Amino acid sequence: MKKVLNKLLPVLSLALLVLFITAGCGNDSSDTAVDTPPPSDTAAEEIPIDAADTNDTATTEVDWAFYNQRAEAFVSAMAEGDFDGAVAMFDDVMAGAAGAADMQVLWEAIIGEVGEFYHIDEIENIIAEEFFLCLVTTIHEHFIVVLRVVFNEDGFVAGFFVDDVFPLSD
Repeated sequence: MKKVLNKLLPVLSLALLVLFITAGCGNDSSDTAVDTPPPSDTAAEEIPIDAADTNDTATTEVDWAFYNQRAEAFVSAMAEGDFDGAVAMFDDVMAGAAGAADMQVLWEAIIGEVGEFYHIDEIENIIAEEFFLCLVTTIHEHFIVVLRVVFNEDGFVAGFFVDDVFPLSD
């Protein structure tokens, strides 16, 4: 089991990094109507969690319900196979880096390693620079997976990463 975990996290992280660095590859222009805020030109690079501000006083003015709802909607769209809906939540940079087909390949790779998606367990929040991070803990058939959904201040997805993977205890 530990061997699988040691292989899984670097592969998924690398896949996500490559996917979002290759701007313009597989951009899927979709006319899917989604109630989203106006686009932003900022994008999140992978921000180390250590660099994040976890000071509660810094987060008191943030409407975390808004970001948590968006994070849940994004992960749920991926889990339900609504990749057009997930991509519609991207900021301009992310939209230029990955399309619906790219997200489908990515999600299927994740599911292929951790098993069927069951549900979202919890969401934790962190501010990192000008970004709002939602650490979405998901329960799968074989593993618990922590997904990092990064939002710009307008509520668009500016990054998506697999942060951690843990085996389910029997």
